[in-house]
Amino acid sequence: MRSFVEQRIGSEYLVPLFGVFNAAEEIDLDKLPEKFVLKCTHDSQSTFVCTDKSYFDFVEAKKRLNVALHRNWYWQGREWAYLGITPRIVAEAFLDEPGRATPTDYKFYCFDGKAALVQTDADRFTNHEMQYFSTEWEQRGDIDHEVSEHEPTVKPENYELMLELSEKLSDGFPHVRVDWYNISGKPYFGEMTFYTGGGYDPFYALEEQPDRLDRELGDLFVLPTVSHLEKYCDWSCPSSKRSLGADNA
Repeated sequence: MRSFVEQRIGSEYLVPLFGVFNAAEEIDLDKLPEKFVLKCTHDSQSTFVCTDKSYFDFVEAKKRLNVALHRNWYWQGREWAYLGITPRIVAEAFLDEPGRATPTDYKFYCFDGKAALVQTDADRFTNHEMQYFSTEWEQRGDIDHEVSEHEPTVKPENYELMLELSEKLSDGFPHVRVDWYNISGKPYFGEMTFYTGGGYDPFYALEEQPDRLDRELGDLFVLPTVSHLEKYCDWSCPSSKRSLGADNA
């Protein structure tokens, strides 16, 4: 993923990387700075944030990271891209946002190179604040999905740059969510995910037609045709034909 981002928009938006490890025992705590983040490359929810080494429970972190390394996230929700990923641990720089325990996430829901919705998540590990905005930074008050009652998130410096970069990264994908951090006006790439909430989280609307927002976003999700997929499939394999409905063509 880092190489993909570097090729499309440049390496200056990548979070500094301290190391990549095949097992937690390979991590030398003495070689890491005072603040850092440990997380797995192949799953979700295995993130450990250290802001002070003297209080960081490295023994517990190693134990839980090793458990995560033996977990295949594919079986959680059948998200196929997770199936063949080699499990690893990465150590990255801790991004320090003033006034926040952890940096705010800015998530751009993109459809073939065009952003349609922005989600913000502030202090997600403590006092979680989730909000939604249009791409013009108008708060979407019609969305009822774990939305907090806090004041609207302030439009970040260089928001337009994050929007532009998200659309560049998402170009060519029917749908992908592109996530960012913004530290003192400097955007840092977070991740790209094709399955928000494993593909199960609905976007309820505060009205008589609660599924309207799912329809609104779904109409933007244009899947490629079978003819477009032919060049990526081995048509000598019967299972490939069945998966694309070719047996009934």
